[in-house]
Amino acid sequence: MNMKTGWRSGRSGGFTLIELLVVITIMLPTVARMLSRSRRIVCLSNTRQLSFAWFCYAGDNGGNLAGCSPGGGGWVDVDNTTASLTNGVLWPYLKEVKIYKCPGSRVNVPPNILAQNRSVSINDWLNGTQSKATTLSGIRSLPRTLTFIEEFDDRGYLMGGFAMWGGDSEWTDTVGVFHDNGDNYGYADGHAEFRAYRNPGFLISVRGQHYVSDPNDVDCAWVNQHMWPTQF
Repeated sequence: MNMKTGWRSGRSGGFTLIELLVVITIMLPTVARMLSRSRRIVCLSNTRQLSFAWFCYAGDNGGNLAGCSPGGGGWVDVDNTTASLTNGVLWPYLKEVKIYKCPGSRVNVPPNILAQNRSVSINDWLNGTQSKATTLSGIRSLPRTLTFIEEFDDRGYLMGGFAMWGGDSEWTDTVGVFHDNGDNYGYADGHAEFRAYRNPGFLISVRGQHYVSDPNDVDCAWVNQHMWPTQF
């Protein structure tokens, strides 16, 4: 018998179950990173569209800014329904419900966060209850002033504005940190950027807490400085 032709390997040329499981285990982190990055990119596009809609609204209304408080003249209406978005003054510029909610806010979050119809809030210092400017010309630096921010609010709804209270490094609701240890931010000139936090552990640990304050936290300070920049 020809030993070369008579002997056959026990392998058929494919992967064994164990080998497949090993490959899947190795690939899972890569796939997870790719999915996270894709959600971040979609969210960045949404934030950019919101910011540009906010900017266009001001341009079409004599420089007057959209109201921060939900209700008549507000960027969104009251409640946590689709109608609260479609009745807002920015809706004619967007006309897409999913723009208001980050895909990352649907991952590893409690049910009341999952049920919210939006995951972004607006800078309350721009024509809001803590207003420092009511017109576009009243903003000192459009490219450095925040308009939209991802927010984590476990009360089951989002307030209209994302305001700083009590001075540096203090806010009423915590930021989202929905993907890649950072958040997407919209700015008053209509652009948007992703910012990775230097201390994401602190921000995640205070999720759901309100009136959070840490004067030594660099990320808290950064957000505060860009709510109303005083230095350019």
